[in-house]
Amino acid sequence: LRYTDFINESNSKNVFLFIGRFQPFHNGHLKAIQDLQKHFKAQCIIGQIFTDTPNEKSPFTKDLLKKSLNEVVKNEKIIEHFDFFERGLLPVIVKQIQEQGYNVIGAGCGEDRFKDYKRQMDYMLSSKSDVKVADNFEILITKRYASATDVRNTLKNKDEKSFKELVPKYLNKYYSE
Repeated sequence: LRYTDFINESNSKNVFLFIGRFQPFHNGHLKAIQDLQKHFKAQCIIGQIFTDTPNEKSPFTKDLLKKSLNEVVKNEKIIEHFDFFERGLLPVIVKQIQEQGYNVIGAGCGEDRFKDYKRQMDYMLSSKSDVKVADNFEILITKRYASATDVRNTLKNKDEKSFKELVPKYLNKYYSE
């Protein structure tokens, strides 16, 4: 028997995943998580995708992301915690979360990621996968409420007022970082 054979034990807490780069985390992410929480009726675990190679779409350091996501977890009761991952590979992420004692019941993603995550979900539901999920595991497409590109542009344009409107208030203190 494998650990994943026990994922539906009653002592496992149900959670859903919200996976992304969160460069930076903004109000649109929070609204999407709130929508997902209404559907799944469970808490969220954020899967932070991070590579050590900064680029235009991922300019923030791991330390800054960690500090800001700690603030998110501290302030948002529907978010259980976050973990860092090098890639958005659903089976790897689900397995790591299961090993922490959670039962992952689903995930949310943007329309641009849905096809890839659906393929990965279908693999996990197959007999070929060593990562098992419940048959009712589902992936939902989240509505796009905002864009991290817009938030990064406020930083490029030194537009502190707009930045503070696009991120949760408790993250305003990170504007200068």
